[in-house]
Amino acid sequence: MRTIGLAIVLAACGGKRPVVKAPPSDEAAKVTPAPDKTAPAPVETASAIDVFGRLGDADGPVPGLEAVSTRRQPDPTRCGGIQVVVTRDPDQRTAIDDADFLALYQISFPTHLDFTDGPARKASLERFDQWIADLSRLGAAARAHYGSQTQTASETGRVIAGARLVQIERRVASLLVRAEIPVDVRTGEFAEDKKAAFCAQIANAAETMLAGAAQAETTCAEHAKTLPPGWWTAVCSR
Repeated sequence: MRTIGLAIVLAACGGKRPVVKAPPSDEAAKVTPAPDKTAPAPVETASAIDVFGRLGDADGPVPGLEAVSTRRQPDPTRCGGIQVVVTRDPDQRTAIDDADFLALYQISFPTHLDFTDGPARKASLERFDQWIADLSRLGAAARAHYGSQTQTASETGRVIAGARLVQIERRVASLLVRAEIPVDVRTGEFAEDKKAAFCAQIANAAETMLAGAAQAETTCAEHAKTLPPGWWTAVCSR
């Protein structure tokens, strides 16, 4: 996860391109501009690799965790243009066994990051590093908890734990690829290029989680064949 955090920071800090000055007007017709070697290579955008369709963060209650719901709303400052808003119904209890999973819905990507040189950069780096550390800790705890249950729980419990492992990876990926774009990335010169590069970098980083989700989904679907349909059915058969 620390590697992912570094990649995101590099994407945020390295998006600017130097401006190539034009020759004097009376010489312009005589000069053939050299190729712009400073321009970054084309990057694959998040939409191009269909990352958003694999997140499983549709509107409505979280499967198997009905006290928590997600709602998508337009937000142009986010990668993909969507913010996922999480709400919790105070009248519904969650199982103690799901505390580690619930914790992943109580954390959100830091907002108003600004990696411009100066005090804002230092403060943003500190907040972002802390968020990466918290996400790593929560994700590891949830994976360990449900991973052990896939080996020791009842048949139904193993399927539930397998479905949770799918959801964990998708939730972590969603937190990343729907990140708020840092202020310095979405403003100033080459803003559109910088935003595309930043969001593509995050989407590529999230592929590790989505690959893990796909693997867990296959295993869960196989084990679920012996059980009647439940909330896990939709999770393990997308």
